[in-house]
Amino acid sequence: MKAPLLQVEDLKLFYPVRRGWFGRKQFLHAVDGVSFVLHQGETLGLVGESGCGKSSLGRAIVRLETPTGGRILLDGKDLSGLSGENLRRRRREFQMIFQDPYGSLNPRLSIRSALDEVLRLGSPCPPPETRTARAEELMRLVGLDPSLLDRYPHQFSGGQRQRIGIARALAARPKLIVADEPVSALDVSVQAAIINLLQEIQHGTGTAFLFIAHDLAVVEHISSRILVMYLGKIMESGPAHLLCARPRHPYTRALLSAVPTVQPDPDKKQMMLSGDVPSPLSPPAGWPFHPRCPYVQEICRRTCPELHDQDDRAVRCFFPLKDQK
Repeated sequence: MKAPLLQVEDLKLFYPVRRGWFGRKQFLHAVDGVSFVLHQGETLGLVGESGCGKSSLGRAIVRLETPTGGRILLDGKDLSGLSGENLRRRRREFQMIFQDPYGSLNPRLSIRSALDEVLRLGSPCPPPETRTARAEELMRLVGLDPSLLDRYPHQFSGGQRQRIGIARALAARPKLIVADEPVSALDVSVQAAIINLLQEIQHGTGTAFLFIAHDLAVVEHISSRILVMYLGKIMESGPAHLLCARPRHPYTRALLSAVPTVQPDPDKKQMMLSGDVPSPLSPPAGWPFHPRCPYVQEICRRTCPELHDQDDRAVRCFFPLKDQK
């Protein structure tokens, strides 16, 4: 079996927080010991509620944030310790699609200039005619007319701007793209078009995607495997079709219960969680999920469970759910 393209090992990202002028410095554990692998040409979904650490994990992987601990291996080479010119040279191998399609584009630059910024990073720098041809190729690849290259971001719709963001991420021919909520700000019909576009691009280029979202229905559609995250930790992971059909963790089942359906199944057991996600600055004692879990036991209030392999997946729970509708 081929070695994975991306290996994340016990990754930690802590943000220092000081309360008041003379307050004690605390650390917000945005990502707390996350490990997973991603293979070439695969889409791995990462899902969870707002504030669970999904975006922080994605930003740490592409080194927009410096990890507090752990390792990030791309093609077997560690990215976590790189800085300066060494990091800049490796950036061509991994790119990011941001959630806000307008805020991620410089309003002062035409689309041609925005793409040219990336294309000029090649070593050696390609000649102008080669960069122009590549920019036109990228526009066609994302379903836009190359004649629009000299327009500015404000002259495009939200869906078109997201397509331009995808074109910019593809410009360097990366091996890995981290897509951070790439469709959450778009209409449902536009969401479907963008997801189909990402799948077509992956089939044509073999690029691997880490697809971050809060909507399990969208993640199930595009991903081969899914990671479910809560307060900086992985709660459950496994093949997308199995995890969505037979969730083992109460949190995963609750996320699935929140997905709206046209024809709800009256026999399907629903699960609602009480309360909100606790503050990562002052999580509850023991296992931080226990105040919201309907199956909580005394051990959950004292101890945090490890992520254990269970048949075809991994689950972080003392009392995983049995297969049921």
